[in-house]
Amino acid sequence: MLKMAKINRIMESKEFYDFIVKVHSIAKIGLTYSTDPYAIENYQELNELSKKMLEDFMNVKFDKPSM
Repeated sequence: MLKMAKINRIMESKEFYDFIVKVHSIAKIGLTYSTDPYAIENYQELNELSKKMLEDFMNVKFDKPSM
C-alpha cells in the first residue's frame, strides 16, 4: 500500500510539473506573438510566476548570468 501512495505522489508531481511547463510555454508564445499591451502584461506575469514555480519545483535558478 505504501508503494501505491508513493507512486501517486510521483504522478501528481509529474502532472504538476507538466502543468507549470505548459503555462510557461503559453506565456512565452504569448510574449512572442501578442501585440495587445494588456495581454503582454498578463503573459509577463504568467511567465514570471511559472518561472518561479519551476525554480522552486526543481530547486534551480533560471536567471542568465550577466556578462
